[in-house]
Amino acid sequence: MPTLSNPEVVLTWLLSMVIFLPAFGAIVLCLAPRASDQAFKRFSLFITVVTFVLTLWLAAPMGKVGNFAIGMSGMQNTVNHAWIPAFGIEYLLGVDGISMPLVVLTTFLSMLAAAASWPITKHV
Repeated sequence: MPTLSNPEVVLTWLLSMVIFLPAFGAIVLCLAPRASDQAFKRFSLFITVVTFVLTLWLAAPMGKVGNFAIGMSGMQNTVNHAWIPAFGIEYLLGVDGISMPLVVLTTFLSMLAAAASWPITKHV
């Protein structure tokens, strides 16, 4: 049984959370009963901040999780799991030297966009 003390399991969790946390947040907002606009804005900002922090944790060259090496060619922090083995379908994730800064930039801009849209009152 894998545990969260295993760096590979944490890395799998981390990469998957960076991808699926914003989608999960959007689904929650779509299915949530109509509450105040401030609650929706707070939840959206919270999801984007958490995603940005997870991305920074993934990119930080410290500890056993992440260990992204700048200047190293090829894919890093790869995750590969058989998803539907009968059809040869796999769950494969990884980042390289070009995509990692773009992932960090995307999550940072998403956080800024959520914060900058706070004054919007029409069609929240």
